[in-house]
Amino acid sequence: MGSVKVKHIINTSIITVTIILVLAILAYMYPWIAIGLHRVPDPLIPQITYGEFPIIIKYEINGEIKTIEDIVICEYEGIVSLGTAGKYRKWSSRLLSGKTCIILLRVDDPELSYEVSFSCGFPDYYMGDYSQKKKNDYEDFMYNRNSLGFNQWDNGILTYSESIAEEVIWEKYKLRIIDIQYSLPIDNKFE
Repeated sequence: MGSVKVKHIINTSIITVTIILVLAILAYMYPWIAIGLHRVPDPLIPQITYGEFPIIIKYEINGEIKTIEDIVICEYEGIVSLGTAGKYRKWSSRLLSGKTCIILLRVDDPELSYEVSFSCGFPDYYMGDYSQKKKNDYEDFMYNRNSLGFNQWDNGILTYSESIAEEVIWEKYKLRIIDIQYSLPIDNKFE
């Protein structure tokens, strides 16, 4: 029994010393890390900081053809620091209609509601900022219709959200997208 207690005391001591050593090293290194983070240069500022981009979606639901038209409004919001991951330009987007996405189907029930929605694209794509992804990567995502989403609410609280395949939407809700007309991105310059 005595050797077990001694081993436990030794292990506890080793762990304690290790933690103290790590904390001391971090305390010593923190000023140097902080100085290094401030030396990361800011990304260049865009010449064009605001844009409006029409979007048209034509779809079928239960045999009825519908069209939704809206305008995606994109704005530059400044530079954001991600610590050691660097800095990037932040963009926001909203729809002129006031919505955050285009809702193709919404079913309201007092207890459980759901919707099938469509993302309108990426503000950095529309504003010609390809510092995070290549232009083709954005377009592949948008035109492959991976932007469809399913959201579920329980008493007004979002409880579930996921991307949903076109085939599933057709099988469950008899909804299919016929055509999407995105606006082309602008040719922006960065200074």
